[in-house]
Amino acid sequence: MVFLMAGKGTLSVFDTGKAAAAFAAESWMKACRESAQTKGYFAAALSGGRTPIHFYRVLSDNGKGLPWSKTHIFFADERYVPATHKESNYRMVRERLLSHVPVPEDNVHRVRTQEATAERAAETYEQEIRDFFGIEGDRIPEFDLIMLGIGEDGHTASLFPSTRPLEDEKRAAIPVAAEKPPYARISLTLPVLTTAQRIIFLVAGGEKAGVVREIVEDSESRLPASLVKQRAKNVQFVMDEGAASLLTLGIRPRRSFYDRL
Repeated sequence: MVFLMAGKGTLSVFDTGKAAAAFAAESWMKACRESAQTKGYFAAALSGGRTPIHFYRVLSDNGKGLPWSKTHIFFADERYVPATHKESNYRMVRERLLSHVPVPEDNVHRVRTQEATAERAAETYEQEIRDFFGIEGDRIPEFDLIMLGIGEDGHTASLFPSTRPLEDEKRAAIPVAAEKPPYARISLTLPVLTTAQRIIFLVAGGEKAGVVREIVEDSESRLPASLVKQRAKNVQFVMDEGAASLLTLGIRPRRSFYDRL
């Protein structure tokens, strides 16, 4: 495991994706305990996809003692599909995590994809977020932690390169048209991502090495994940050796107890 300063945050590299996910889970649990103790609640937004599956397994196995009654789960993005659909982020997170820990049902704030349109689902989700944080107008909510991944094209949440949703500075959640199915999605906006107290990017796989190098090393990159890195308060990159393989910072991962998980 190696720590390097990456702008306002850190970069941690592990031999395996499972080790990286386990470390990310430990960081999440620490933030959960600290926030619940100091603020009385912990508000986190989670992501779907394949990369965080082991992250959720570690949380479900080792997080039974967390202050779940004070933990509120939101979603960084969602596909506009039924909650039982195989492409639903909510379905994946419920199966991998929520059904294994004592989080109250009222503390899970999913995107209501049963709404008639993705636009309406985004509006309903935004209102639920604003109601939770007690904010009105175009004030931006401040999550304690947002878990994000990075796509091979540099997208994060459902914010894609060179698209108009990246320009929205007022809303908290917006409908998004993706280039690949499921085409209709709902995403937190860039201002919401960058206002969070902490961002954890969990990235695995050599196929993402090129885009990871641009995001980490190019201070002028306009990729969505790059914009988050440049504007966020605190960014923590956690990745495996494959994803970090093209970085030119001279990093070399060393083994840790996480690599045995």
